[in-house]
Amino acid sequence: MPESKEELRSLVLPLLETAGVVLIDMHFSRGRHKSFLRLLVDKQEGGIRVEELAFLNDKIGKALDGQNLVSNSYVLEVSSPGLDRPLVNKEDFLRCRNRRVRILLKEAMQGRFELLGVVVEVKEGSLIVQKDDTLLEIPWEAIVKSYQVIGTN
Repeated sequence: MPESKEELRSLVLPLLETAGVVLIDMHFSRGRHKSFLRLLVDKQEGGIRVEELAFLNDKIGKALDGQNLVSNSYVLEVSSPGLDRPLVNKEDFLRCRNRRVRILLKEAMQGRFELLGVVVEVKEGSLIVQKDDTLLEIPWEAIVKSYQVIGTN
């Protein structure tokens, strides 16, 4: 079977869903002698445990071996995104409403490529963030990376 990120995603998503876990990010790289599949997963409300990650690693590894989706030897990493979890989709931002986020932009906004603000609203095509006393509407396509800010600095 040919290796593809979509085939891998199709195999992994139902296993994660059954376990009550969401896929945050997935990286697959095919090497000459070894491939790497890295999955960042978490519970919807956050707080996945190490035991759950080990269980998922075993379950996904067995499923990959059974489907023979990766033709050469591979390394599978199933891990938690940690406190500095990247925000990559609309659901991530919905979970962060009324929380502080750091957003890296493709083009400068208010003279800056990096904004620190509070998520006010999540719209279909954009994100509303309060920075100081100003509401900014940021189109999804303008966002390079974003993270929830933990702590007070």
